[in-house]
Amino acid sequence: MRGFLLGLAAALMASGCASTQPSRARIPGDKLLATAKQAIGTHYHFGGSSPEEGFDCSGLVYWAFRKNGVRLPHSTARLWHEGSKVKKQDLEPGDLVFFDISGSGPSHVGIYEGHGRMVHAPSTGSDVREEDIEMKYWTKRYLGGRRID
Repeated sequence: MRGFLLGLAAALMASGCASTQPSRARIPGDKLLATAKQAIGTHYHFGGSSPEEGFDCSGLVYWAFRKNGVRLPHSTARLWHEGSKVKKQDLEPGDLVFFDISGSGPSHVGIYEGHGRMVHAPSTGSDVREEDIEMKYWTKRYLGGRRID
């Protein structure tokens, strides 16, 4: 019997019907965006990940996903390796968009809204806001998108 079960498990793995990876359902983009938009107007705070203390860019992503039951790292560089790559023309609401602000790789992240816009926590002295990723500043620094699923 044990041999049969091992053979069945191997067949399921090979067919893609079973996985050793935990599955994680994708959060609907509108639900994730509704959460992120609750933070609009919250002040920027380096290292912040709550409305009470303020947000940095990855803290906003961390908070919005966590409020929807998904744990992600609170680090733009680490978020860059989460999920799967998405081409700019294929971005959907709720995808993450990454930018190179520092000249050394992914250093800023926002949550894509659709229609070329994102919700993000820009920088010290500003608040969480919606912004057009097609602005010259963001276009020059765009690195790519990731889908968390």
